[in-house]
Amino acid sequence: MTKYARLTDAVANGDRTVIEVVESDPGKLFHPEIAKQFMSVPNATVPGSVKNGSTWTHPEPAEPEPPRAPARRLLLSPVEFKMLFASAERIAIRQRREGETPDLVIDDWFGILDDPRLTTVDLTRQDTKDGLAYLVAVGVLTAERKAEIEAGVPA
Repeated sequence: MTKYARLTDAVANGDRTVIEVVESDPGKLFHPEIAKQFMSVPNATVPGSVKNGSTWTHPEPAEPEPPRAPARRLLLSPVEFKMLFASAERIAIRQRREGETPDLVIDDWFGILDDPRLTTVDLTRQDTKDGLAYLVAVGVLTAERKAEIEAGVPA
């Protein structure tokens, strides 16, 4: 495959720097006035390569960036928040709310989450963290699941 590059005008020492590289005929990609600015170049040519006379210097390949963690959403709708829990966790919560001896702390917290006036759950709020910590204390969640939910990671 042939590469084509557009270079800067030569500077005092004769260096010309590659500013754009394409792998198709520039005549088919650009207006003729632009296409004529391209020249055939070695396959190793990348933006930033330098040509001085017939000598090419190519930059060292950049270190690949480490993969980024997905952006963490800190504000969720109540439904999005509840969907962070596994089905078994949601069922355990319901059983504790509606059981023979209802857990009033869980019922109070999820009662607020069920209120149609609530539009967002802030994962950074202390009351959200406290509610999750209570679910760990009563055995509905593990500490690991609590951390995942606080990070917005669904089951």
